[in-house]
Amino acid sequence: MLPDQSWWNPKIPATMRDYVLQHEQIHFALTELAARHLTIDTPKWASDILVMELTPQEVQAELSRQIKERINAAMEANLKRQAEFDEDTSLFYTPKWQQWWLQKVEEELRRTHRERKDQRKDP
Repeated sequence: MLPDQSWWNPKIPATMRDYVLQHEQIHFALTELAARHLTIDTPKWASDILVMELTPQEVQAELSRQIKERINAAMEANLKRQAEFDEDTSLFYTPKWQQWWLQKVEEELRRTHRERKDQRKDP
């Protein structure tokens, strides 16, 4: 991140800059995790889906509806998790809570990376 070319608030005290940057990186990681979960879960979801309608157009419309519903649910879950993170770390300067979140997110990134890698190996 280049502070002079971003959202960066120059009024943030120098002693808090690392905290704020780490905070934004965790937000980014939480979004990445939401995308990974959707990617990892989609093959199972797709293999279980069954749509029976009278016309191909109705099938397509129903599939579109279900896909949108799934994406919206994932986005809502991500927003909820982002809000939980902010509640723990944004209202006050809480390095211990932020460190806890960082460790949790890093472990989940490692785990989902392994899951996705394993999923690619399975035909």
